[in-house]
Amino acid sequence: MWIFITLLVLCIVVGAIANANDNAKTKERNKALAEDRKRRRQTEQEEYDKALADFDTKFGECTMNENLGDWNEYNIKSRVLIYEQSSVIIINSKKYEFSDILGYSLVDDATSETITTSEGAAKTSTGSMIGRAVVGGVLTGGLGAVAGAATAKKNISDNAKSQTTTIHKYTLYINVNRIQEPTIALKIGNNVSKAQRLAGVINVIIERNKA
Repeated sequence: MWIFITLLVLCIVVGAIANANDNAKTKERNKALAEDRKRRRQTEQEEYDKALADFDTKFGECTMNENLGDWNEYNIKSRVLIYEQSSVIIINSKKYEFSDILGYSLVDDATSETITTSEGAAKTSTGSMIGRAVVGGVLTGGLGAVAGAATAKKNISDNAKSQTTTIHKYTLYINVNRIQEPTIALKIGNNVSKAQRLAGVINVIIERNKA
């Protein structure tokens, strides 16, 4: 009996030591990963600041610096930079003159989700939104309009309650004076104000090109 108890206590002690060692290794690993992320983020920030400084030296003061929604705020390729003094726009780290901008369209490829609750049961249905856009700047010079039509079907009883959520996916298509790459697609995501702001800026550039 005493032998069994001794073995049991020994197993518990060994298990506790092994668990403590695992926890220590996990903490060390997490610490190393955190330090590595910090170093990489610092490097990314330094490269981002250097790229901005180079652009400022070439084109003057940056009028607008817009992040397209990338979680990494120091990714220069996810930025749209406007240098009004030099009439230059930087998209995906590529330089375009204002005169290179020919037209644009703003498209909303949205999805809708409807949750219907009836007699304690919940039912979720997902439908697509057919996104379409009126081309702005090319034909009329006006702001690109966005419209969507829901295609999801709903079968709701009299005592049911439903709630529909729409998730927008805005994409700004910019036509540029490039044979090999005539269209640039800027994926903006669910931010309607950012989509409208960028579309408005492109529209201003197109109008100035007419002067």
